[in-house]
Amino acid sequence: MTKLLWSTRECVAFDQHLQLAFGIPASLLMENAASGVAAFCIKLATSYKFTRVLCLAGPGHNGADALIAARHLSQSALAPSIGLFELAQPSHGGALSLRDKALQTSALIGIPHLNGPFSAEFLSNHFDLILDGLFGLGLNRPISGYAFSLIQSIQASGLPVVAVDCPSGLNCDSGEAMGICLPATWTLTFVGPKIGFYTDAGSAYCGQVQSCGIGVSDALANDWLLSQRKGTPFKDGS
Repeated sequence: MTKLLWSTRECVAFDQHLQLAFGIPASLLMENAASGVAAFCIKLATSYKFTRVLCLAGPGHNGADALIAARHLSQSALAPSIGLFELAQPSHGGALSLRDKALQTSALIGIPHLNGPFSAEFLSNHFDLILDGLFGLGLNRPISGYAFSLIQSIQASGLPVVAVDCPSGLNCDSGEAMGICLPATWTLTFVGPKIGFYTDAGSAYCGQVQSCGIGVSDALANDWLLSQRKGTPFKDGS
């Protein structure tokens, strides 16, 4: 089946549709996505003899994806560590966010938590692979400060990078880097590839692009997207 290119707005709307119309909890969508990411990393470990992966967890949903993937990886031969970047803001009413819950779980099962700064030398000496869960579709400002330096260190380390959904710093609509972008060796994108992967400099940042399922079929996702673009009601024929 031909893969359609998705805009950021369409990705967010489809995620909301799955939760509201189909009753699929956000936590289950995230679990499905993270499981696919972990399975891909395990395949890489087998092919390239990787044994140590640093899962970089930013403050948003991509950070939660990386944390849940680390939990799955902890049951494999690919020993994960978690690199924490910027604590998420507390949820309203004191409830823990999905990212906070995933962070707590990772600590309870004994996955090492590491705080930066991480130099290029430290990264190359201690890891074989980087799982990039720093920033996702929701990034709305140029990357600066510590995050900018961290991306520079990862690039200087020469380590291969698996991007969760999209490379950190990439505007997925325009293909432009937002201050800086961490080039991926592989990009595992959820539902389908984004428009920005194939515009401007986007293709140079994405490496090999593969779609990663979140628990619904490609046919359903494509049908929903086409119905949105045509302005017609969506009818699930799956």
